Amino acid sequence: MSWLNSRLMAKIEFYGALVHVLDGRKEAEVQGDSVRAVLKNLEETFPVLETRFIRNDQLSSLFFIYVNGKDVRFTGGLTTPVQDGSRIRIMNALTGG
Repeated sequence: MSWLNSRLMAKIEFYGALVHVLDGRKEAEVQGDSVRAVLKNLEETFPVLETRFIRNDQLSSLFFIYVNGKDVRFTGGLTTPVQDGSRIRIMNALTGG
C-alpha cells in the first residue's frame, strides 16, 4: 500500500519547537492508517520534518507521540493503528540538564 493511498485522515497537533520549525503552524491533517503511514505522509507534506520522527525504522526518542491521548510507545509504536478522525499530538521530549 502506498503511504498516500490511505483515505483515513488524522488531525495532527504540533507542540513546542515543532511549531517554530513549521513557521507557527500548530495543526495539520494527514492521511494514514498507522503511525508509520501518518509520519511518512507528514514528512512528504513538510519536508523540513524528514527523518526527525523515524530513525533506523524506530521512533525517535526525541519526540513523544500520542494517538487519541495514548502514548504510542505503549500501543505498538509505528504500527499503532490510526482511525479516521484520530487526534495525534507530537511534542518534543525535554532534554538537557
